[in-house]
Amino acid sequence: MATQSKTACFLVFQFGLLLNLAITIKLEDIINENEIDEETTLTDSDFAKAPEKEFNLTLLGIQIKSDPTMGNMSEGDIVLPNLKGFLDYPNSRLERSAVRQFYRRWPNGKIPYAISSRYGPYSRSVIAKAMKKFHEISCVRFIPRVHDKHNDYLYIMPHDGCYSLVGRAGGR
Repeated sequence: MATQSKTACFLVFQFGLLLNLAITIKLEDIINENEIDEETTLTDSDFAKAPEKEFNLTLLGIQIKSDPTMGNMSEGDIVLPNLKGFLDYPNSRLERSAVRQFYRRWPNGKIPYAISSRYGPYSRSVIAKAMKKFHEISCVRFIPRVHDKHNDYLYIMPHDGCYSLVGRAGGR
């Protein structure tokens, strides 16, 4: 009986090691600092590889801000193009729920996007998962940018936080 118990423990241990190897990722799977920044779009493979559970990046030595929206932005995650833009909003504050000006809305809720080539496979799959979730819960649709068709687009790039302008601001 003791031999069967030892064998079972050994098999569980080996399974654990194999499982750990299967979910191990490298820093280059997150962001490749040596890659030249070029515009790309997500592929079917990126959507297919979307992880069910995200990896703890601190295990790779990546420092994660406790709240990536906090910083020198209005309300933590809104970039203001200038002070006048801020003052043009009612009660001198930004409305988070909607953009009132039609010219600042994305036509038909379709947002052309491009993504930095510096993102590694793991990051691309996590971004694809987030886009898919947006498609499931809202009328917003992210569509790959076509260079000669979309002058205004969202550019997703690795930077020092999580923020954007409100609505369609024009250009990249």
